[in-house]
Amino acid sequence: MSDLTITPAGVTMSSREIAELTGKRHDHVLRDIRAMLTELHGEDRLPSFEETVVRPNPSGGAPIKSTALRLPRREVEILLTGYSVPLRAKVIDRLRELEDKPKPPAELSHLEILQLAIDSGQKLIAAEAERDKAIRDAVVTVEQVLHGLLGKASPGNVLQVSHRNPESPGAKRTRAYRERKKAAAESSGVIK
Repeated sequence: MSDLTITPAGVTMSSREIAELTGKRHDHVLRDIRAMLTELHGEDRLPSFEETVVRPNPSGGAPIKSTALRLPRREVEILLTGYSVPLRAKVIDRLRELEDKPKPPAELSHLEILQLAIDSGQKLIAAEAERDKAIRDAVVTVEQVLHGLLGKASPGNVLQVSHRNPESPGAKRTRAYRERKKAAAESSGVIK
């Protein structure tokens, strides 16, 4: 059982955990804590460390509500000075163990969560815009290369280039047809 809480103020420990670690009865630990707090702060100015704990009923009945005190590290250490050396050592070792545990992440407010979502969305939009610009630049570069290789031919004309063998019978017929057509156009005055 771990009745530990790590708060922004630091580690706290429940009177129930102190009772378990020291082997003392919980009501005796509560008595010791109340006596210590009275001596430290006076009867009329006692700080409130009280909390209600719900624990399972060992006989299987309804859960049991009981009172426990959650003490900050300072008060735990002051309480321990009244206990024997082995008991002090157990609790101090446990406090150090609890402090060495990684701290849970801080809870974010709704506003902070929304701000994180907005920031993430803006980064995504910027990355997509950068990607789109890179694609546009690549297309322009390819068009420039094609223009340089083919003269003033457009990329659309490149697709019409034949990859057939120029010596094949079909290629010879096509070439002869184009030459006749060109000659007819020149004789009619269409091409000068």
